[in-house]
Amino acid sequence: MRKIRQLLSRFLFPFGTTISILKVGQNSFAEVKKTALRLKANNDLHSYNRFINKLSGKKFKRIKFIGHGGALSTTQTHAIVNHKNNNYFEKIFDLQSRDYQFLKRHYHFYQELLADKGVNIPALINVYEAENIAVCHFEFITKLEPLESKWTVEGLKALAIFKSIPYAKLEYGKDYTELILFHKALISILQAILNDKDTLLKFIEIKKFIEKQNMVFTHGDFYVLNVFRDQIIDWDDMGFYPYGIDMAFLLHNAKDVDTSNIDNVYIYIENLNMTKEEQVGTIYFLILINQIFSKITYQDQIKWINRIHDKIESMG
Repeated sequence: MRKIRQLLSRFLFPFGTTISILKVGQNSFAEVKKTALRLKANNDLHSYNRFINKLSGKKFKRIKFIGHGGALSTTQTHAIVNHKNNNYFEKIFDLQSRDYQFLKRHYHFYQELLADKGVNIPALINVYEAENIAVCHFEFITKLEPLESKWTVEGLKALAIFKSIPYAKLEYGKDYTELILFHKALISILQAILNDKDTLLKFIEIKKFIEKQNMVFTHGDFYVLNVFRDQIIDWDDMGFYPYGIDMAFLLHNAKDVDTSNIDNVYIYIENLNMTKEEQVGTIYFLILINQIFSKITYQDQIKWINRIHDKIESMG
């Protein structure tokens, strides 16, 4: 069936249509994304290649689709591209998006700064701007070695380096509440506790406490599939946020702690070199991550919120 869809898509594309699309659109980024996603769904790399090359005015050969990406500001049709006998990882952004403007303005600087500190991230090789899109080619890493048993140790080393980076108010930067995962989690939690006035007020107080803390350099998606032995990839959510986002991701992916149990989390983080404020931030962001990935119960939500609130009050 997939092969049939691919053949039909390739047949229809020259006529300005493809399967499940009335017309191949290119007059806005939304139209471009819709067309690109449909061509990917049809596994029609041939037509996709022609489509993007026409839009960008460049002649690149896309070898295969890879991953999918969650950033709304991209087409979510990442690909490996061959150009002049070199392979690149390609992301296509909305030219007008804040995410692209942020990348364009800051990526090279932080790539070099992190490299000086021993953290390697894929180099941004070239950017090609067209009417509605920005085609970004990154260094393609052929072999990414998982950290596995060294996940926690190596992850903590990376976070210590991030913490050493001086704060800067970044042009086009985002608030953590604008990151897709945390935006969804906050809405979900607030809806769940909306009718529990006491818990709702406690959660709002916790959120205010977190947002008053010092901002630290953060990857934003410090997930096991983004952090490898010699490379950390996927920096779309990079920025300065309250402490705890990357640490919460690290613990959520660690095999030596059960992050669904707040008692286990408390015991674990007490043995880490963290301030009480950092501990609170880590637990807060763990709640948000668990809300999306672990679907914690209402009773667990109440327990976590009460424990964090009590910890903040004990700090005076």
